[in-house]
Amino acid sequence: MTYTFFIGDVCAGRIYSFVDEQGVVHFTNIPGDTGYSPYPYTSTKGTPRDFTEFEEIISQAADQYSLDPDLIKAIIHTESGGIPDIRSPKGAIGLMQLMPDTVSSLAVLDLSDPSTNIWAGTRYLSQLLKKFKGDLVLALAAYNAGPETVKKYGGIPPYPETREYLRRVLREWQRYRHINTR
Repeated sequence: MTYTFFIGDVCAGRIYSFVDEQGVVHFTNIPGDTGYSPYPYTSTKGTPRDFTEFEEIISQAADQYSLDPDLIKAIIHTESGGIPDIRSPKGAIGLMQLMPDTVSSLAVLDLSDPSTNIWAGTRYLSQLLKKFKGDLVLALAAYNAGPETVKKYGGIPPYPETREYLRRVLREWQRYRHINTR
């Protein structure tokens, strides 16, 4: 069964949502609300979840590419809310919301497979970090808006979505790091 979450253009405007730490989806029609992203999205599961079942994959992929697993968790949290088979309206797939064209050079067969998606997303982030000489903020901006867009603007693009994305990922990264130091 596939659930499609689409709330069209209503008189109040577009609908935005985010998934909190308990997996509850919150909605608003106010575009500037912190932490909210535009919807629709589709998923066969339909319910945000924690990614305990993906901990080992996240850890292995992060270790392979010398990245902090908490950063990968923060990206997954921000991108998909932990829904493994989520698809965005623009065509991004899976936990790390990868575009098929973006990872075509990585020889990825099935982006809807959580393990494949996490490995590909982690590798892609690693490539972006190399491309932007270790600048995490620029690499994350490129992950969201594309590396050519970051180059075009000579830094973080002036897109509200990208700026909010950076705030959310960095906030979630700090939260996961704090959780893991307890």
